[in-house]
Amino acid sequence: YYKEESATICSTSQVEWRNQILTKTGIYADTLKSEYGCDSIFCMKLTVNPAYLDEKSAVICDMNDYNFRGTRLNKTGQYYDTISTMLGCDSVFKLNLLAHPTFRDTTWAKICLGDNYSFRGKLYNIDGNYSDTVCDPNNADCAIYTLMLTTVARSTIFSASVDEACADDKSFNITYNYMGAVPIRYNLYFDETAQRLGFRNVVGAAFVDSIVVAMPQFANGVYLRPDIYNVRLELDNGTCNPSEGAYNLAFMIAYPSWVIEQNWNDVVAVLNSKYNGGYEFDDYAWYINDNIWMDSTSYIYSPQYLHQGDKVYAALQRKGENYKINTCPIIITDRTDLIIADEPYLTISRNINSRKIDVNSRQQGAYNMYDMTGRQIQSGIIETGAQTITVNQNEGSYIIHFVAEDGHTESHKFIIR
Repeated sequence: YYKEESATICSTSQVEWRNQILTKTGIYADTLKSEYGCDSIFCMKLTVNPAYLDEKSAVICDMNDYNFRGTRLNKTGQYYDTISTMLGCDSVFKLNLLAHPTFRDTTWAKICLGDNYSFRGKLYNIDGNYSDTVCDPNNADCAIYTLMLTTVARSTIFSASVDEACADDKSFNITYNYMGAVPIRYNLYFDETAQRLGFRNVVGAAFVDSIVVAMPQFANGVYLRPDIYNVRLELDNGTCNPSEGAYNLAFMIAYPSWVIEQNWNDVVAVLNSKYNGGYEFDDYAWYINDNIWMDSTSYIYSPQYLHQGDKVYAALQRKGENYKINTCPIIITDRTDLIIADEPYLTISRNINSRKIDVNSRQQGAYNMYDMTGRQIQSGIIETGAQTITVNQNEGSYIIHFVAEDGHTESHKFIIR
């Protein structure tokens, strides 16, 4: 017998034929004896058509895609694509893909408007989101660095002032106006003189619209030296340098209001050094309702211009200095509390000598003399008739209180120039 057969396969397959595994093109035969002792031949004609395998490897950063035969891939793995040839055998494309993970880092930053921020070797000064990408898959260096940048307007003070501050106050207010971002803190830095006299710097205090400043406190009636002091006010918005929007403020600490006193309804005078805290003055300027009064003496005597409700204060120049410091004001009130008799026992006139007064009394009696603060400065006896009394005091307004022998009392005001 002779039996012939044929087969066609792809190179990726095999044929099992008569206990043989066939994988290559060729003619194969198998002979055996029949029961009659004759050869029987079996023949196989095998055709093996080629099948193709295309294998490659690639490395990427997983922030990117790898295009594998039209498919975009970004994860590590083995990928296949199979197509059939004209002879019906599959062609296989294989990809071994290694995708390195991408490191991601985001920086949130605030800068002051006009400043620069350095990020990954570049400078930025405008609000925005900025990225720098590193992609070197062969060295497993894959990263995306992102900057979220915000600009903040500088908190700049354009005006500031101190409310009226008297040297014996416990505190005073600083008010100010600013532009830019809302601050979160403020700083006060006093000059060396102010610190030496007791003012203390304030750093990092919570933001307020009006700042209360503690006045240095002293014992036994001593008060802060009235003067011009300096302070630097800074507003800190947490981003910008506060010193670049600061305001240098010069402010006046005025004399206490009690340094000047009203007597009767037409006299206001400055206390002398014994009673004003120890200050000697050599120049004066008076103000009534914020209008300057032209007299430059230590007192105002003006029945015509002083009225109840008027605000009166003085600008005082200490001896040896060339500038004036204000007093805090007083308000003129009704002082009609000294009544003189219709027919006075005592008449007073000014003597040509500036330190003497001429008196004429209808009756002998005793007198006490007071300065404008009500403090007794001298006393004595006045005889009946005309006489002269020496007043051992500086220029100013004074009161003489006379008690006659019959018990009659009266008071008179006079001025020493």
